[in-house]
Amino acid sequence: MLTRASDLAEGALCLPRQSTHRDFDLVDRSGPRLRSFQGPLHDDLNVRGEFRTVRGHLKLNDADITQSEIEIEIDTVSIHTRDEQRDAHLRSPDFLDTERHPLLTFRSTKVERARADTRVQGDLTIHGVTRNVELDVDSTSPARKDLWGNVRLAASASTVISRKDFGLTWNAALETGGVLVGDEVTIDLDVQFVKSQGVS
Repeated sequence: MLTRASDLAEGALCLPRQSTHRDFDLVDRSGPRLRSFQGPLHDDLNVRGEFRTVRGHLKLNDADITQSEIEIEIDTVSIHTRDEQRDAHLRSPDFLDTERHPLLTFRSTKVERARADTRVQGDLTIHGVTRNVELDVDSTSPARKDLWGNVRLAASASTVISRKDFGLTWNAALETGGVLVGDEVTIDLDVQFVKSQGVS
């Protein structure tokens, strides 16, 4: 979810800094910034959804991007697939079990940069199960001031997980053969951060 150090330097403010770290908060103002999953349904149909309540924090290291840290927290009950019956099932104990597991979290453990590519490794917790995953950073925008004087940056990243790795094993057999729900889930993040108030 981070970009190259050279790109960030281009967009950084030309002001003296007391620290190489800058703190940013994830903002979700006009709509969801996280497109949550694209899961196969009986092999030939993909179900797309999103989580509508997302929080996060980015500690950006301007001098060395690999020393940056990111945390994201999601309310699982906020899942939305444009089908109320399906959403209710996804919130049930068959899937996310939102009453017992109200949060989905990601905490970075390592940021790697190789040439133009950036990858973020971290602990993803879903359904009370934590697995280490790797996010490929797809695009970024450098940190710069908006019209209201707030310093903002945006990024997108993606990864593919096995839902069974997180204990999400429910399925149903189809009369025509096969099963209703596929195993692989594609997670796409499209996030925007604003510099934390009162932090230099």
